[in-house]
Amino acid sequence: TPETETTNDSKPDTTVEMEEPLFSGNEIFEDKIHTITHLHNAKLVLLVGDSEAGKTTLIASLFDKFQKGSCGGYNYAGSRTQIAFEKRCFLARWSVNGRKAPDTERTKSLTMHYLHLAVRGKGNGKPIEHLIFADVSGEQFRIIRDSEAEMLKFNVLKRADYIFYVVNGEHLIDLDTRQKTKFNSVRLIQRAIENKMLSDTVPFEV
Repeated sequence: TPETETTNDSKPDTTVEMEEPLFSGNEIFEDKIHTITHLHNAKLVLLVGDSEAGKTTLIASLFDKFQKGSCGGYNYAGSRTQIAFEKRCFLARWSVNGRKAPDTERTKSLTMHYLHLAVRGKGNGKPIEHLIFADVSGEQFRIIRDSEAEMLKFNVLKRADYIFYVVNGEHLIDLDTRQKTKFNSVRLIQRAIENKMLSDTVPFEV
């Protein structure tokens, strides 16, 4: 509890201060995301794509790069979910060393995971910017692509401040998977547009 302060009149200050919540460093789930957003004016980043597109690998690689130095004109400024990032980075590093393991732990569950990253632009006086990455399984994107009802429930599309569609380049090169990969990508985007799940003001990159 906050310590009691004494004023010049020797009367106790009864002002109640909100304590900052404790974070385990692990992933944050949907019902707890407010613990981040009430502390920081964070931007929500959504990576969209099929299974094995590399969404989780991309998030892990970004965090890993910040541990080694600056990235894109920004410096690392902390994370409320550092353990979750490190778990994803560990398997990526393991694979680089030639061990037989997937690049990153596949996001198999349909439960939404959120990861927090704080960055600061280079230069004096630059404010800290807070990003929240939604780590969503490829299976979840297959479901919303194939079902209009499920697409309408997927509110994170409307809430996102930035959306990136990640496509596996190897699947585009391979003649056996190229057409399916292109079809899946276009179909999901079309369904999202048809159901007005994408805002005209939200940056969307592929």
